[in-house]
Amino acid sequence: MARRSKRKSSPRRQNNLSITGVAQTYIVGSALSRATFGMDLAPFLLEGWATPHSKAKTTGAMVGMGSGWTQGISLAELVEIAVPGGQSAGINATNTLPKMIKANMKAFGPAAIGTAIVTPIAFKMGRRLLSRSGVTRYANKAFKMTGLPVRV
Repeated sequence: MARRSKRKSSPRRQNNLSITGVAQTYIVGSALSRATFGMDLAPFLLEGWATPHSKAKTTGAMVGMGSGWTQGISLAELVEIAVPGGQSAGINATNTLPKMIKANMKAFGPAAIGTAIVTPIAFKMGRRLLSRSGVTRYANKAFKMTGLPVRV
């Protein structure tokens, strides 16, 4: 019987963070959070904790909804609503959370669906164009020289 070769296994490749993947995820997530909660992703996550609340006057379709302010609701406000004894965050009997989400879906839903469909296609085409020209190879080499676990 032949002896098995004691070939060393290649070192496991490090999984790097993809900058384009993060950008694509942020764009789609921002569109979907705007469609449901009326805010982009960063303000939705940070407003009320890392940044102060910022309510702006509405324009157009959402003027008839309650107090005349935007139908945006942040994650901090959702937590305030969920905690017993917490503040109402502008939600009352006439301006309920389902009404706010419905108004946001009516105003921002079609654009969010379009963004969710078009963005991955555009990023895939962009990656192909950049890889053919060699830009991604040079960028990945530069990131590797800096020691950052990042790739394009």
